[in-house]
Order: sequence, then structure tokens, then C-alpha cells
Amino acid sequence: MKTRKISNWKGDAKRADDYISYCNTCKRCWEHRFLKGSSGRSKNKIIHYSDFVTYGRKRKQCINCKEGK
Repeated sequence: MKTRKISNWKGDAKRADDYISYCNTCKRCWEHRFLKGSSGRSKNKIIHYSDFVTYGRKRKQCINCKEGK
């Protein structure tokens, strides 16, 4: 009997609910990420999604709009 590998796509959707917010100022969804580069240094990055579903997202102003960029 073979064991089946269970897909984890539902876990990805739940993580997106936790990390992606909607900005009322620029009308886009966004998330704050820490990316690790090849030199081992961490880098802060704001990723915007213009075509992301906004229903059920936390309403929170993005860092770019707070800074006036």
C-alpha cells in the first residue's frame, strides 16, 4: 500500500490570511517580508499585490504610505 502525499495548499491560504493586509490609502494588498540574501544578511521588503482579493483582509496602512512614498 502506497502512502499519499498530502498537498499543503490550504496551509498557504491560512498563512496569507495572517500576513497579507489591505491598505486603504493606496488600495492594494501588501505584506512585509524578511528576505535572506546570498551573503547571509536579512533584508526588509514590502511586497504589494494590485490584483489580490481584499475581502476579509486586515485593514492596515502600508509602510510606504506611512512614510509618504
